[in-house]
Amino acid sequence: MVLTEYDQERHMKHIAEVAKEEGREELLLELVRSGDIAIETAAKKLNISEEEMQKKIK
Repeated sequence: MVLTEYDQERHMKHIAEVAKEEGREELLLELVRSGDIAIETAAKKLNISEEEMQKKIK
């Protein structure tokens, strides 16, 4: 049997970081959809290509 240490605080911080990033992505997608910012700008903010951004918008 293998036991690994579980660090609840670290795990919760990770979950919060992931949720924050997902929320940021959703906000940028909404701003692109509404025409408030350009696809290029949002893609740069997310460090992805414009092609990847186009796929996420759809």
